[in-house]
Amino acid sequence: MHTSIGMHLFIRDKLMAITVYSATPQGIDADIVEVEVDFSPGLPSTYIVGLPDPIIRESKERIRGCFRHVKGIKYPVGKIIINLAPASVHKYGTQFDLAIAMGILIASKQKEHGQEKSLYLGELSLDGMLRKINSCLAMVVAAKEAGFKRVFLPVENYHEAQLIKGIEIIALDSLCDLLSAEINNLNLNKQDINPTADSKNHNSQNCTDFAEIIGQSFAKRGLEIAAAGGHNISMLGSPGSGKTMLASALPSILPILDEKEIIECMKIYSAAGKIDMDFVNDPARPFRSPQPGITSQAFVGGGIYPKPGELTLANAGVLFMDEFPEFPREIIESLRQPLENGEVSVSRQQGSYIFPARFIFIAAQNPCACGYFGDPMHSCTCSALQVQRYQKKISGPVLDRIDMHMSVQKLSQGREVSLVYYSQGRKSANLEESSESVRVRVAAARAIQSERNPKGKLNADLAAKELSNVAKLPAEALSALAANQRTQMLSMRGWSKVVKIARTIADLEKSRNICTSHVLEALRYKFADG
Repeated sequence: MHTSIGMHLFIRDKLMAITVYSATPQGIDADIVEVEVDFSPGLPSTYIVGLPDPIIRESKERIRGCFRHVKGIKYPVGKIIINLAPASVHKYGTQFDLAIAMGILIASKQKEHGQEKSLYLGELSLDGMLRKINSCLAMVVAAKEAGFKRVFLPVENYHEAQLIKGIEIIALDSLCDLLSAEINNLNLNKQDINPTADSKNHNSQNCTDFAEIIGQSFAKRGLEIAAAGGHNISMLGSPGSGKTMLASALPSILPILDEKEIIECMKIYSAAGKIDMDFVNDPARPFRSPQPGITSQAFVGGGIYPKPGELTLANAGVLFMDEFPEFPREIIESLRQPLENGEVSVSRQQGSYIFPARFIFIAAQNPCACGYFGDPMHSCTCSALQVQRYQKKISGPVLDRIDMHMSVQKLSQGREVSLVYYSQGRKSANLEESSESVRVRVAAARAIQSERNPKGKLNADLAAKELSNVAKLPAEALSALAANQRTQMLSMRGWSKVVKIARTIADLEKSRNICTSHVLEALRYKFADG
């Protein structure tokens, strides 16, 4: 047998076995897959091996139909064996169509094998057009890390893929485009496809601005602290107190996404099949607000081939759960892992997947089932037992993982009058502070943490040993904490969270040391004393 050099190209008695490359998703990441194609004389047959999903086995029929409709090529008559390596990794997705088609064309000598290491991604239609695929960004990242020079992919995936620098992205409308690019070495980068819109700040465009929230100084201060240190929040208040409006304002004071966060968010949304051009053109921090009727799989993530759920879709942003006690207990308890370590684990027969789930969590709830327990303006219709049962729907371990607890009160009569004047265009002298100015303070506090904390962690993410190195408490503050530990049954996790909040308050004030006043303010948010 004579063997030639270059790109897995073998010649055996004028028969050819070749290798081209594609990729398969693995959670929000991807693995490179070698598509080995062997063509030999024999009865017409096509076999795909290497743990392919049924949708991959169907690709031979899509490709056969495609070849009939594309001029200049034909489906070869003979025995074709397609091996997806490594065989131990389960493969799924329609993105293998383009690589398999290329392998068949090269193996049957209808095309020459390119010398540059290229990755082929795309689903083929019967008329030879290329359709959009999911998890494209993760596969392009895997290609760059593996040393590939260029990636061929559908036009609809171009703008998300071009975020990855250092690798050539070639967007194709059809298989004919690919044949032209390979034969004539044409540059088919679609620079004019859906041109990027002017950059806007989604944090302020699509969210409630702090200036629109009249009053609620205690709650807004709490949101500022949460944004600065990455702390989770629970808000308790009767209907109409403004909990939802406050929650929707939090993204407006968060710093804009950095490049690493943009790539991670894009990989998540691409894997979930939820990416859109607005997000590609103007990435903004996610704000997810699932409803109580959501299924566990949609919330945590999962499926035969696990996709991200709401916990992961909120990564680098905000997860808001309104009417928190109304969610099923299974959903509520599933928050323990992401609130503790910022990730969620999904196990399936094919393997275990770790999805990122680091977000600021906001839980909003009424004080009772009717919502008016303790409301001075409405009578509560719940019995004492019903109130107790409602408030105990949230387990202690989940509550202990929430850093800050705030009581949200309705506007007083005087503030309601101010609101009327403000809404009529007669702005009062006490105009509320805008999100933009708050965001400046939040960004400054985060910059301090990035320089001081290990690996640039936010205060909320510090381990116990890391916290002890950056949060020395004065004797008076230690006494206040000890007193609250006795009277309020403050757990060790609760103690740690108070110190973290105090450290964030000190950072907002650009104070090197934590003062007693910082600890006392932190205690107010720990025990919802508004």
